Amino acid sequence: MYKRCCLVASAILRDVRSMCDVIRYLVLSAGAASLDTEYSKSLHVYKLRAQLEARRFDRRHISAVDIGIDSGTRRILITPPEPLSIIITAGHGRRYAKIYTFLTDLTRAAFALSEVELREHHVSPECSRQLFYCCSTMLRVISGARDHVLAELDSVWQDFLDDLDSVSTIDHAINAHRRAMKSMMQRTLLDVSNLTTGRTVEVMCESCVRFAQAMNAGDESSAFIHYRCFDDHAQLLREKLTVERANIYARTLLWRIGNGGEFLEEEDEDMFPDDASQLPSKSTTFRSLRDLSKSATQLIY
Repeated sequence: MYKRCCLVASAILRDVRSMCDVIRYLVLSAGAASLDTEYSKSLHVYKLRAQLEARRFDRRHISAVDIGIDSGTRRILITPPEPLSIIITAGHGRRYAKIYTFLTDLTRAAFALSEVELREHHVSPECSRQLFYCCSTMLRVISGARDHVLAELDSVWQDFLDDLDSVSTIDHAINAHRRAMKSMMQRTLLDVSNLTTGRTVEVMCESCVRFAQAMNAGDESSAFIHYRCFDDHAQLLREKLTVERANIYARTLLWRIGNGGEFLEEEDEDMFPDDASQLPSKSTTFRSLRDLSKSATQLIY
């Protein structure tokens, strides 16, 4: 009986590892810069289905329909079958979907901004330099946020897969996955209630897409409106991250997207724990986005 139980546990752990490989592929692919055309989106879905079928999972266990750069993705569903759901629960599936949507929005926004036509555009010469400066500023913020999320997720996944390879019981696998899930949500700042990172970034990403559409259509007034909306929410995000400066991941994200305050003063070393040394030093002074955008012409030329 003991040997039989060990065989069953080994089979479950093997299938859990396979399911986690598929989920990792799905989540990290949401941040891939190549997810930009209809062809690559179809190829992504095809690869996902092939991954599932190769590991004997039915497509209904992980569905990723309507993967879109223009419309975003809201219908991803991760429902591991029994008995894998003992380890990867329905709640974990919803959290994976939240992380996936977060990354998809960032990728969609970054691609939209990078596709703004620089050579043949319909914006007047009087506004073009300022608008293209706004575009590059938005792209820097969005790309920094996406790089932060991808780097943190990849680090957690590597540790989790190593832990999963070393466990031999279901209970240890459950604990390892719970730790990994908690760490993912903490490092992406999606579990900090007073930050509302997901909702704030969602508005920023939508503003980026609409800004790019207005630029390509030559609608200058709408482009400025969408930039101001982006700027307001980016400043709100920076302020909230500054409040959470005791959180190393909040400080890391703040460093990656750039500080929006008048000055970034030298930090008091006693304010932070010892792990603050993990962050690169940054004593450079920044001006606010609003002031920079108003004087874009003078800055560029």
